[in-house]
Amino acid sequence: VYRPGFNYIKTGVILSDLSENPPQPGLFDSPPTQKEASKLDTAFDEINQKFGSNAIFHAVQGTERKWKMKQNYLSPRVTTNWQEIPTIKI
Repeated sequence: VYRPGFNYIKTGVILSDLSENPPQPGLFDSPPTQKEASKLDTAFDEINQKFGSNAIFHAVQGTERKWKMKQNYLSPRVTTNWQEIPTIKI
């Protein structure tokens, strides 16, 4: 939220190399042991409890798209949409 009289600086944070093992195993890797899976589920539960449900989840769960992009100023699609091709009437 902008407030007059304060100086603002744009910044960002990048997190990388957070674990030694890849978070999702390869197709032909052996599945995680029950103990490893239990640790991962416990970590997910703790993060979701702290930051709210669905803060972190398995990719296989999918996402729920609750927003839609505004298209108020959409350019004509004259090269990709038959209904928008310009015509000349004689």
